[in-house]
Amino acid sequence: MSDALTDIYRDQKRAEILREIEKKEREFYKSPSRELAKELIALWERYANSGRGYWGSPNIRLAHAKMGFYKHFIDTGIAPIRVFPEPPHDHDTWIAIRAIEGHGRWMGIDLDDMLCLIARRKYDRDDALKVKVDKEGNLVITPLTCHTCPEMFDRCGCGITEYCKGNDVEARKERLRLYKELQDKGRSMED
Repeated sequence: MSDALTDIYRDQKRAEILREIEKKEREFYKSPSRELAKELIALWERYANSGRGYWGSPNIRLAHAKMGFYKHFIDTGIAPIRVFPEPPHDHDTWIAIRAIEGHGRWMGIDLDDMLCLIARRKYDRDDALKVKVDKEGNLVITPLTCHTCPEMFDRCGCGITEYCKGNDVEARKERLRLYKELQDKGRSMED
């Protein structure tokens, strides 16, 4: 039995090996060679032998299948692509698979990262957004301002005012003035 720090270190090492594998596999799919296949077999073997960590363990079945995939390529010169299709080559593409166990979380994708990337590319900000899915299934993202932010009058108030790129001091003052007027009208009705 090992201690937690050792296990966490194994997890880190396994993640490093997987990043190396991902990089080499991209190279292999761009221009397959027996030399790259041999390197990938060695990397998958290192991964399979990386041992159990704190958060998980290597997928030995996958590692053996991948080693067989590259061995098949070395022996025949043909990569059985239908078993392992080409992975995405860029950081703009995600493969999302919904888990059927547990809470049904999405695997292979961080929805928070994806939403932030969309917002940053479209509006150069990701701090206060209104996100809607229209009837056709399109994602509609609108940046919020002090004119449109529903959090302004939340019982805790807007917590990001000074950091929000939609912060508009004049609009905020005007909206707060109107809010107080409405409060006063509401109070006068009680009298």
